[in-house]
Amino acid sequence: YEALMAFFPEFFIDAIGSPLLGMLFGFAAALVFKAVDLRKKKFRMLELSLYLMLMYVPFIIAESIHLSGIVTIFFAGLSVRRYVTPNVSRVTEKAGATIFQLVAFLAETCIFLELGLSIFGFSGSFQWDFIFYSLATALVARGAAIYPLAFIHNYAVAKEVAKYNAELARSRSQMITEGIVENKNTV
Repeated sequence: YEALMAFFPEFFIDAIGSPLLGMLFGFAAALVFKAVDLRKKKFRMLELSLYLMLMYVPFIIAESIHLSGIVTIFFAGLSVRRYVTPNVSRVTEKAGATIFQLVAFLAETCIFLELGLSIFGFSGSFQWDFIFYSLATALVARGAAIYPLAFIHNYAVAKEVAKYNAELARSRSQMITEGIVENKNTV
């Protein structure tokens, strides 16, 4: 009971503090980039450096004050994308996007290599029946979630496509009719 009572305040501090810290960094960055015009060619490296640092400094600060760094940089990224990106040059925007994609790709590759290679260091026995039933349950649950939603989506899209095709057919017949009338008038 005491552990549960200690969990809730910590959870709410994390759930409220981390997004607030991320949004605070995003808004502060927006003010800096709006007030200081770094879009000139001689400031491009400084602009790119600040733009990249704004995504990693909130993580370090959040972790140092025992908040969730991942949630903090998620909300910092949302607010930076919305409020800072319009105030940076196109070159910085493209270079930043490329660097973020590169870092994300490298991190993802390292994580999957770590997970994939960790199976060789596993000492113990596998419970093959549990693995099989887990996989079968996951596939059935996924099918139960995906197929009804796909049916509803396709039904809604089919109505829109039918309406679009009807409008397209009407406009084509109208163009053909107008073309015939114009040809008669010219003869």
